[in-house]
Amino acid sequence: MSALSSMELLPMFCKDDRRSRPATPSDSSTLSSLEAESDSGSELAGSTRSQFKELEITSPSPRPSLSASEQEVGHQLNLEPDRDANLRASLLLKRDYWKDHFTLEGCLSIIKVLQNPPPDQQIVRTITAKQLSVVLTLGAEDKRFRIRAKFFYHPETNAITIMSPYPIHEVFIVCITDPIGSFVQQIDYEGLKVLIQGGARVYTYFSKTYIVPDTLVSLARIIHNKAGPDKMQMVGECGFSSSYSSMLERLKTLAAENASLDLVFIVSIEETRFLGPGKDSEAARTLLTQPKLEDSRFFSRPEECLFGPVNVGGTVWINITKIQITVFVRDTANGHFDFDLSHSANSTNMAQGTLYPTMNTTSIDALFQRGAQKLKSTIVEEMKILGADKDTIDFAVNSTPRLNMKWKQMRDTASWATSKTAYQRYRDWYEKNQNGDHLEPL
Repeated sequence: MSALSSMELLPMFCKDDRRSRPATPSDSSTLSSLEAESDSGSELAGSTRSQFKELEITSPSPRPSLSASEQEVGHQLNLEPDRDANLRASLLLKRDYWKDHFTLEGCLSIIKVLQNPPPDQQIVRTITAKQLSVVLTLGAEDKRFRIRAKFFYHPETNAITIMSPYPIHEVFIVCITDPIGSFVQQIDYEGLKVLIQGGARVYTYFSKTYIVPDTLVSLARIIHNKAGPDKMQMVGECGFSSSYSSMLERLKTLAAENASLDLVFIVSIEETRFLGPGKDSEAARTLLTQPKLEDSRFFSRPEECLFGPVNVGGTVWINITKIQITVFVRDTANGHFDFDLSHSANSTNMAQGTLYPTMNTTSIDALFQRGAQKLKSTIVEEMKILGADKDTIDFAVNSTPRLNMKWKQMRDTASWATSKTAYQRYRDWYEKNQNGDHLEPL
């Protein structure tokens, strides 16, 4: 498997100290990681074998300022000190990456749309897989070019479907990867890298398509201090602008290509159709004649309206009607996934639950628990293959990690993210229209 990430990987070295348990992320990490794009990560207490045991998680990184050499390039070209000029200056210093595949303006245009995705889905055509690979490599190696958008690449048509990562989408990625990370930190293991990526826009290229899982848990053996190929263990998709069927098809492809994959999940968020302020409507004119509203206006609603409607300025900016989670685990008897929900009544390998309008998570929690225990078993088996000593294997076998999915907290945090999403929609609309003579819908 080959993967490129648009966000820097922050290593968390879980040092193997048999006298103390590794620390786990605090409950407050969910809100803080969504409130601001800042580096996070902590080194866990321990002693001797850190180079053989590694846990990596992804976290957004702040955009650095221009270096002196980049400022000089901009000065020589008489570029204005704006964001586009800064990007051009930075790209010129990286010309060896893209000169055989792009013009400067062509490369800049793709980076800009992937860094600043539109509110609705957008299709960008005539970009080859090689060109996309160049852009992703730039984003992986230099924070200035890191990618913010979610996207899906269609190699048969050389097109990309680009989506904006709204808070209501991102919150589930964080709320699911955090407890899985805590679970893994409770296992005494060595010789492996456990990679847990959430909201990191992991771009996995197979022969026919780019797969973009929102959540990925994988293992890799560490041999001579170098990690080998990743083996997928769990993947998940969260859909706010994506349909259940499109997410399922992407996950089916992953399941078919990765025999190591044990658990697949889908979070489906349904809402009433969002229209935004009507073009040339009184509501639109009133909003645009006012200063930009503070986000606090979008959090003021009755307690019973957990997920909307969020009505501000005569416009419903969001109204979520259902949040459903579907989980599938691989059948240990035949080695296959069954993705046909019509079989759910007679199957122990699939389940559906809801967080809203009702909260029913018992069956999906049971499958997440099974998936977590299978992850622990796989870690132990990989250690045996690597020839770990018996005491080390026994410590891993006898560890008692607990997966706590915190469904109630997840629902409450998603309610908060609903208001954040409503404000983001308003802000995008406002900034798009405030200086124009003709109103444009989102």
